Amino acid sequence: MSISGIANRHLGVVDPAKLDPEHVLDTPAIDAILKIQPSGSNALITQVVATFSDATQDLVGQLRQLYEPHEIILKTPPLAHKLKGSAMVTGAKQLIRIAAELESATRNATGEVTQDYIAAKCDECELELRDYIALMESRYL
Repeated sequence: MSISGIANRHLGVVDPAKLDPEHVLDTPAIDAILKIQPSGSNALITQVVATFSDATQDLVGQLRQLYEPHEIILKTPPLAHKLKGSAMVTGAKQLIRIAAELESATRNATGEVTQDYIAAKCDECELELRDYIALMESRYL
């Protein structure tokens, strides 16, 4: 099954032709991966995207399990920071933005960051991951 096939089971199908690559993909980051990939092979980029997809889904799952305010404040920043770093390396532009918002909101929180806010950001992450995978598969895999 393709990487998007796995994501699509949970998030629905998206037509990559309807997505704006400039909005979704950080081309310089993707180009950096492609530069170290052996010529004529897409094995490295495929593995990077698959690993990123798995890691993102795991991190989002961990974020969704945070309910108590003290847990949200303590555990969200490192999880969001890890997601942001992975998204930067793999060129997932909108996931970088969402992770940075999560990290910033919880590092500077005074109690206004709720489980509902975390859940909404997790929903955004999942949809943006779906779009990222769809574009990556259509262009590079």
